[in-house]
Amino acid sequence: MVVYPICRTPAQPRYLPRRYARKELVRSGLLALDSEPEQLDPGQERLYSFYLPPMTAGLHHIETEQSIKLSDDTEKLDSIKAKQSFIVVSPRYSLPDGSVHSIYPPQGHTDNVEILPHIVLSDPQLPWTRTVVREEDPSVRNRVPWLALLVFRQEELQDPKFAEGKSNTLAVTRTLSQLGTMVAGGQCASPVVKADGGLYAGDSPSTEANFIFVHRKLFNALFKSDNDQPVYDVSRYKWLAHTRNINTAGMANSGIDGEVGVFSVVISQRAGPLDITEPTDLVVHLVNIEHIPELAHSTGDDSVALCSLESWSFTCLPPNSFNVYDALRHVGTTHDVFRISPDQIKKSLKDGQSLPARLQRRLLDGFVMTNYRTQTGEPTAAWMRGPLVPTIIRHVGEARISRSGHDLQILDKETGIMDLTYCIAWQLGKSLAVANQVWSVKYSLPSHIGRIY
Repeated sequence: MVVYPICRTPAQPRYLPRRYARKELVRSGLLALDSEPEQLDPGQERLYSFYLPPMTAGLHHIETEQSIKLSDDTEKLDSIKAKQSFIVVSPRYSLPDGSVHSIYPPQGHTDNVEILPHIVLSDPQLPWTRTVVREEDPSVRNRVPWLALLVFRQEELQDPKFAEGKSNTLAVTRTLSQLGTMVAGGQCASPVVKADGGLYAGDSPSTEANFIFVHRKLFNALFKSDNDQPVYDVSRYKWLAHTRNINTAGMANSGIDGEVGVFSVVISQRAGPLDITEPTDLVVHLVNIEHIPELAHSTGDDSVALCSLESWSFTCLPPNSFNVYDALRHVGTTHDVFRISPDQIKKSLKDGQSLPARLQRRLLDGFVMTNYRTQTGEPTAAWMRGPLVPTIIRHVGEARISRSGHDLQILDKETGIMDLTYCIAWQLGKSLAVANQVWSVKYSLPSHIGRIY
């Protein structure tokens, strides 16, 4: 396992200049990268099935022994032993601020039923800071995380016995003491506390957490052993979390960690319901699955309380609904949305007429004719095309800076008609810049706008 530094802020004020200087030395061959992981190119990523921290959360012991003897004598003169116990602290019932880097689908957004919601965590080791299932064999190439992402319909979490104080994502805030009383009274079961309502070592009765109450039948479907044994099994969730190393060049995280972004990702095993016929609201919860294998198996009508560390909601569309991805693929295949269709061109011509080949190619490339008045006042016609036409038009010439936009007009020598596309884009960019008061005050227009690529 390659160890990456976990850092989200530059270590010193001159961080960026030093980083650029280091990259230049590497590029020139004056500095080797033998001690660093293989570099990723922009847009590339490397996946790891897990990323264990140096020490997992819980109680640990250190034992030391020091022997004193003469250099010429093998017999020990004295031996000193010492033992020290300490606890490694890790989040358990809530996440620290800044732990969640991003979620998908975003809060309140709409997406397809086939989407598997997922959450990206800033700490690449967080899903494995606690031990759920102890692996005796160190060569095992995966580990079960203590976090799992679950998706629910709203009615699946609307138990009337626990309706008081529910949030928008149907979570209820309770202390561990209150939850223990509910478990001891037979109102629900929970892996967060012991079967008799007692707390696990290190837990405080006054600790507050958010809980969701999942009906036992649904809980069994999510955690029951695959071999039909009356036990709960969380091993399937080891395939639903991984660590991702990304080259962040050009992204929001660029300039941090030397353009190496390391994150952990937890993915849901449930997509949206496939039997819906109209948009349906779903809620997503990141839950703690510690001690679930120790929970007593039951097929009763009780509910199981799970600790929710993060939650959000989104709207799920029925199967075969309109979606932006498929729509843009269709646009890229047909182009008919942004150009005149060939059938329309034929209908506009009389029998026996035909358009010149160059003129027809222009129309099929998404160009339209528009009225245009030259600088000297003569009315004429010009070509223009929108920015979303999915066709690449190549022009001879290099990118340059324009101070007026008029020098960006391109004459089509075959038709003798001017192409105003880039000129109009320059004028639009200038209008947007002038409308931005902060930008227009900070920069002078003539020297900073009009760069065309």
